[in-house]
Amino acid sequence: MKKFILSILLMVLGIQLNAQNYSYFENDLRFYKNKTRVTFTHYGEFEINEKFGIADYVFVTSDWGEFTIGPYWKFNKRGLVAVLPGIETLSKFRIGFYGYYKFENNFTVSAFYEKGVIDYFDYQLRKDHEKWFYILRARQDYGIGIPVGYKFQNFHFMYATYYNFEKIGEHKFLPTFSLNLEF
Repeated sequence: MKKFILSILLMVLGIQLNAQNYSYFENDLRFYKNKTRVTFTHYGEFEINEKFGIADYVFVTSDWGEFTIGPYWKFNKRGLVAVLPGIETLSKFRIGFYGYYKFENNFTVSAFYEKGVIDYFDYQLRKDHEKWFYILRARQDYGIGIPVGYKFQNFHFMYATYYNFEKIGEHKFLPTFSLNLEF
C-alpha cells in the first residue's frame, strides 16, 4: 500500500510542478523511546479558477501511508476549506477536512482533521515574520508545542519540543526537527 501511495505522490508532484498551484512538503525527524522516526508529508493545491481547485494530502512513515484528494473552495483571498476523501495503509476509506484563514498581520489559523482507522488532527496558530515564524500547534501523536522556524528562500527549518498528553507512561516530551519546502 505504501508503494501505491508513493507512486500516487510522484504523479501528483509531477502535476503540481507544471501547474498554477501551491505545494508544501514537511519532513520530520522525531526522537522518542531511544529511536528516531522519520515522516514525510505533502499538501498541495491545484487551482482550477479563482474560487475552486483540487487539494491533496499525503502522509508516509515506515509503518503507515495515506493519500487523500478532493475539492477546495476559496471563500475569499485569505480563506480556504477542503474536503479530502482517500485511502490509508489498511486499504480503508479515509476522509479529511482542512481549512485556513490568513489575517492581514501575517497571522494564520488552520485546522486539519481526518477520520479513518486512526483519527488525526493538526491545529495551528501561526505568526510569520520576515525570516522567522512560530506556531502554537496541537497535533495527533505529537502533542502540543511551539515550533520555531527560520525561512531561507523556499526552505523552512523548524524545531519544536512537543508535550505529548496522549502517551501514558511513555516519553511525554518529543523533540522534533523539520525541514520544509514551500512553493
